[in-house]
Amino acid sequence: MKYWNEEGKYQKLHAKYWAELVPDFGEAETPEGEALRAINRIYYDVYNNGACNIFETEEVYDDDDNYDYDEYTLSRFYGDFFDTVHYFTGDGATVHALIGMCKRCAQGYSPNDIGETLDELMDKVLLKIHAKQQTNQ
Repeated sequence: MKYWNEEGKYQKLHAKYWAELVPDFGEAETPEGEALRAINRIYYDVYNNGACNIFETEEVYDDDDNYDYDEYTLSRFYGDFFDTVHYFTGDGATVHALIGMCKRCAQGYSPNDIGETLDELMDKVLLKIHAKQQTNQ
């Protein structure tokens, strides 16, 4: 949650690379920009919408004629963002754990470690971008 509050460990790098690599509209032109855009889209939905846009749900009526959300499936739109972060960072285990946390969040629970996990992945994205930028100079 630190990056959401603009207090991330590498906040200055975030601002620098966001300005350099992420366009105002549409996809970024580089894998680095696209990874940064992807993790920010996930952040945005978690903190603005409770992760409810990340999943497609199926409404199922229960015995009292009330509906419950029964099936939570990762949407293809957000699935692409998670895949981008996974492949860019190489950290499939943390991305998979984040998907589970987002699902609990969308179901109305507040997982305590979701902010920490988002920050960890943001750090990995930023450090990898920074290393590549340093190599290219």
